[in-house]
Order: sequence, then C-alpha cells, then structure tokens
Amino acid sequence: MSGIISEMDGREPEPEQVGPELVIAGFFVAGLIIIFALITFFKDQITGLGLLAVSGGLSLNNLPNLIPEQLQTFITLTLSLVVEGLPFVILGVLLAMLIRVFVPASVMMRILPKQRHLRRVGLALLGMAMPVCECGNVPVARSLISQGMSPQDVTVFLLAAPIINPITFLATWEAFGFARWVAVTRLVAALVIALVVAAGLDRLKRPEELLEPAFVAACRIHAHAQRVSRWREFLEGFQTELWLIVRLLCIGALIAAATQTIVPREVIVAIGSNMWLSLLSMLGLALVVSICSGVDAFFALSYANSFPLGSVVTFLIASPMINVKSLSLMKSTFNWRYLGAVVPVVAVLAVLVGLVVNMVVAK
Repeated sequence: MSGIISEMDGREPEPEQVGPELVIAGFFVAGLIIIFALITFFKDQITGLGLLAVSGGLSLNNLPNLIPEQLQTFITLTLSLVVEGLPFVILGVLLAMLIRVFVPASVMMRILPKQRHLRRVGLALLGMAMPVCECGNVPVARSLISQGMSPQDVTVFLLAAPIINPITFLATWEAFGFARWVAVTRLVAALVIALVVAAGLDRLKRPEELLEPAFVAACRIHAHAQRVSRWREFLEGFQTELWLIVRLLCIGALIAAATQTIVPREVIVAIGSNMWLSLLSMLGLALVVSICSGVDAFFALSYANSFPLGSVVTFLIASPMINVKSLSLMKSTFNWRYLGAVVPVVAVLAVLVGLVVNMVVAK
C-alpha cells in the first residue's frame, strides 16, 4: 500500500520563525505533561475525591445526599474510567505525533519485514515497546495509517498491543499466580486473534472501505498542506488529536458507566455456574467494563472463584480489544463496517478460547 499521504515523504520542512502561538502551544503541551504526571501519581486520590464529592462529604448542607445511590455510582464510575484512561491517552498521542512528524514512513517500512504475515507479527510485538493501554494505542494506530500502513496491518497492532505489552503481561502473571498459564494463554490468543481478524479484512482492498471519511479527508488535506516547522506541526497535531480522543474517551466512559449501573453485577455473577452462560456473561462484562488492560487482570481475578477459568480468560482477551471505551475511540478512525466486522469475530474467537480452556481444565 502506497499510503494515504505518502506524498509527504522526501520533502524537507521550510525554516520558520517561532511565533507567539507556538510558544503558547508549547506551554499547553507542557501543562498536559504535568497533568499526566499528577494524574498518574495521584489517581486514587482524585477518584476518591470524586466519590467524596458525590456522596455529600464536600457539601455544607449535605445536599448531595439527595442524589440517588445509582446516580452516585454512575458519576464515580465515569470519573474513575476517565482518570484511569487519560494518562495513557496523553502518552499515546505524544507517541503518535512523534512517529508522525519525526519518523518518516520509509523508516517504518524498512524496519518491518516485507512479508505480510511477518510484518503483522512485528507490528503486534511493537506493543512491547509501547507500555500503554488500549486508550493510548488508538492515536498511535491513526498515525501509522496516516503514514501509509494498511488498516489491516494496523488492526493487528491495535488488537494485540494492549495485551502483549509487558505491563499487562506481568500484571496478569502476578494476578494469576496460582495459574500462570493464564497469562501465557492470554498473550498467545491475543496475537492469533489479531492475525485472524486482519486476514479476514484482507478481502477489502481499499482503505476507504474501512476508514472514516473524515479521517481519510484529514489525511489528504495534511498531505497537500504546506509543510511548516516540525515542532509547530507536532504541537498543532497534538492539540487536534488530543481534543478528539479525549472527547471520545469521555463518551465511552459515560456509556460504560451507564451500562454497569443499569445491569447489577450480582445478576451477572448469578449465572456463572453454567458454563455457556458464564462464557457469554463474561463476554458481556468485557464489553461494558472498560478497565485499563494494565490492571484488568486484578478485576478479573475477583471472578475466578465463582466463574470457570475459561470464562475469565474470555474476559481477559475480549475486554482490551472490544470494550465500549475502546470502540468509541476506534470510531474516530474506522467506520461502522470495520467495527461490524471486527467485533463479532473477536467475540466468537474469545469465547472459543474460553471454551477450550474450560474443557482442558475440566479434564
């Protein structure tokens, strides 16, 4: 694939004086980096403050006590998801803009193998060098596509990288210390499923069949726009990408929190005794519980006593790939046809892996 904006390669940016708007943008990025650090180190305190606020602890007249408990849960869950995902979104956008502006597409093509399947494995393993969750991988995927990689190739990175990255693997390994094979099974299954999904998308040859028209148009405008200094391009692109991705993160968090509030967890747990229902319920849980892939293993561990391990593995595979928050972010780049093709395949394969695990463990 020659790439949507391959015309950009080979052109040197013209020197340009730094204007006041570039200085302001620089301070903006620096402020976001500071916010990223503060959220990372004080995430629990920020979430706890939100819980205190909605529970009435910060009100002189205890007015928030009039807020229904279900609404308090909804606000707390939404805040938790946004606070958890925002640092990774900022980091992902930073990495994406560094790749887009400072790493020529020709370099990426030289690093990756020429053979299609080996190239896709290489893209999946790229997740080991990017220890960010699924929130941060979406802007990186957008950048890779804008540099000329096919949506099919980038799909492997998008689906596999959140699970293959070392933080996720080590967290799963630690959480399931009594069954460490769960971590290995999760990693191998994620890679295989990502490759299968990409192979299924190969029948759609043109990128426009899988991408959002607005994203394709933005890439073409960017390709023919007059090049400015690299740092200005980086800062302007960072602001644009971050604003888009953060909005979608908030929408995804609202949907996920609403779903978790409406559907009581006790109802889901109650059907865990049936093998098929447990598989389907954990798949449903994976869709709506949008927890960062770096910590979702500890959440899943809480179900290991009441659900078969195969059902828990289904959750661990499907959640980083197709949870509501991830899908809302992916919609910034891919169209409904793409999502309609990817989600069912991932869901079915994740359930099949869980079924096999249940059958093997039962023996």
